[in-house]
Parts: sequence; C-alpha cells; structure tokens
Amino acid sequence: MNKKILFTSILLCFIAASSYYYFNKTEAINSIQKARDLHQQYVENSPYKETIKLSRSERKALSLPPNAYNEREWELSMNPTIGIPTPYEVETISTNFTKSAPGSAGRAWEERGPSNIGGRTRVVFYDPNDVGVNNGDGIDYNRVFAGGVGGGLWVNDDITSPTSTWSIMPGLAANLNVSAHAIDPNDSMTFYIGTGEQYAAGAAVGNGLYKTTDGGATWSNVNITPAGQGTLGSGQADLFTAGIFFINDIIVRNNNGISEVYVGVGSTNYVSPNFNISNPVNVLGAQNAGLYRSIDSGVNWSRIENTSMSYLFGGQTFYVAPNDFEIGADNSLYMGTISVPGTNAGGGRFYKSTDGINWTVQSTIRSGNRVEIAASKTNPNLFYVALQQGSAVDLYVSNDGLLTTTAINEPNDADNSIS
Repeated sequence: MNKKILFTSILLCFIAASSYYYFNKTEAINSIQKARDLHQQYVENSPYKETIKLSRSERKALSLPPNAYNEREWELSMNPTIGIPTPYEVETISTNFTKSAPGSAGRAWEERGPSNIGGRTRVVFYDPNDVGVNNGDGIDYNRVFAGGVGGGLWVNDDITSPTSTWSIMPGLAANLNVSAHAIDPNDSMTFYIGTGEQYAAGAAVGNGLYKTTDGGATWSNVNITPAGQGTLGSGQADLFTAGIFFINDIIVRNNNGISEVYVGVGSTNYVSPNFNISNPVNVLGAQNAGLYRSIDSGVNWSRIENTSMSYLFGGQTFYVAPNDFEIGADNSLYMGTISVPGTNAGGGRFYKSTDGINWTVQSTIRSGNRVEIAASKTNPNLFYVALQQGSAVDLYVSNDGLLTTTAINEPNDADNSIS
C-alpha cells in the first residue's frame, strides 16, 4: 500500500511539473509570437514607407540624408512592446574575457569568414626555388603562389594534388589586395608583390609594394616616396589625395647583371562601396601616378618624368599611369597605359625604352583605355594587344614593335549575354 501511495505521489509531481513546464513554454512562445506580430504591424505601417523608396536625387531635394539608413534602422530596431525604436537596449550576456588587448594570446582574433568566396585571382606563379635541393617532396615545380583581389598571398605546396589546400602566407595582410608580382631574374629568392587594384573604384585600396628575399618566407613593405604634389583640393568640387595606393604592374629586367625594378603606379576615383560618394569627388593618388624605377633592389626610387609621359590638368603637371610592362625578345622595355581616373588622360598608349630612362611613344589608339601587352619570346617586333575601349575589349597584333597595330578577328564568346 505504501508503495502505491509513493508511486502515485511521484506520478502526480511529474504531471504537475510537466504541466508547469508546458504552460510556461507555451506562454513564452505565444509572447514571442505576439511581439513578432506587433513588430510586423509597425513595419507595415511605417511612416517611412514612401521616403524609403525615394532615389538619391529625390531625397536630396527634400533635404533628407542620401540613403535610407535611418528609416531602415527605425524599422529594424522598433521595440514592439512600447512602439518606439530602442537600439540602446541590448541583451546582457556574461563573458569570461580577461583584461588583455584584442589580438593578444589571451584574446586572439578568430576567422569568421567568408570562407567560400575567393574572388578574382590576378597573380599566379610557380615557386622558382621548388627544384633540386630545395624540393621537399621529390616533385619539381609543384609549389604555387596565388594572389587574390579579395586579399592575401596564398601558397599550395602540391598543385598536382586535387585534395591539396591553400595556406595564407604570413607577412602580408590576408585582406590586402594582391594585384601584381615579379621575380628577380638575378635572384630567384627575391619576389615583389604589388597591392591595390585601380579598376575597382576604390573597393580594393592597396598599401604599396612588398618584397621578399627568402623565397616568400618573410615580407617587408618597400618604401617608395610618392613623387609629385601632395594632397590637392579645388574648392568643394574635387579632392586629390596624395599617396601610392595602387600598383598596376611590376617587372624586373636583367641589364648586364643589374636588376632594374619598374613599378607602375595608378590611381582611382574613390566611389565605393555604393558608387554614390560625391561632393567632393575623391581621387586617390592621381598626382603621384607614373612609372617608378629602382636599380638598387628597391632602396632608392625615382619617377621617370619624360615629357612624353606628362600632361597638364587644372594647371598642374600629371604623368600617365602604366598598366602593363613587357620585355621584348631583344631585352627592350615596353609599357601599355591606362587612363588616370580624375583626369581621364593618358590611356591607350604604347611606350618603348632601351635604357629604362628615356621612353618614346610608339603609337596611341584613340579612345583607348586599359592596355595589356603580350610579347613574343623570339621575335622582337611581334606583340599582341588587348585594349579596353569603352565597355568593350578589342584585340590587335603588331609586327613592328607597336609602331602600328592591326585589329584581329576575335573568338566567338561562349556566353552570348556578354558583349
């Protein structure tokens, strides 16, 4: 009898506890749903339903901020309980952080993505030292470096393996755009990496030139003092900010045992991320753009300021921006240019030099902008060209060292949606 009473008591306690838990959980769920319904009601009846749809020019005419951030913030932070936004009220959470600086051993940064978006890859090259005694896996030239526009210089120790992985190289920030590279022909352990991409309207701002002398194990920033004017302002219309933000290309030429380093510095209009930044128009580095040269492994630099490379804009002297370097079969230097944003000058040109100091214009394609050149390894006069003209790209061939160019038939595009 006592066992039956005990069992019945336990059963009643269990039913009571279950009922309490169930009704409280149901009440909590109902409360959350009620709050959601109220919030939805406030959003659907938002006083900003019309202004949030206005264009930038329409908002400006009504003296409203240029974007609908405030209206959207009002909707997202609306407190359904009291009917007004309460962005200052946040849920308190307990932490066990020790008192230390972010990024230290006690509070290390943790990668949080995105981990599945590689972006464009503009730099790819085999490790020139992955051969012979330096080869650790018995296969020559299977170690590959790659630099992403999205950021970072990466290495794959066995590109022949479909299961191999890529690792970030230390010494270069993982979020720093890598746009160009060059290997010293007189020292395969010395590489140069250029950062910043001119073509993305300021979405990928760089930090100049980097160099390694130990095959990529360690890197250092190369100090190139910007030539030309400092920051220039012209009232409230334009702001030309000084600095070297974009390295368009790098090449190292072997001139009788001397490594000559050439760096093409570009610029851009800073209008990212929404292409609506104006008043003033921000131009990064246009007055410092140009061809920079070093003959002492990057210790000292000078901008080549030939008359053929200069032009006037707003009463100031500017220089063309190199976009691509090539070395001809006879060791002559060739350069293709790109228009300088902010001045829209200097694009579509072909230059040649035999000494690296004196450059002559071989030819110019009018209305041309970004120029890419490919040089024959055996014929010093043969070149192929890809040239941007407006939103299209045209292909050319030259058989006289870029003095003249002839349009060639282009391949059919497999994707008909692309012009």
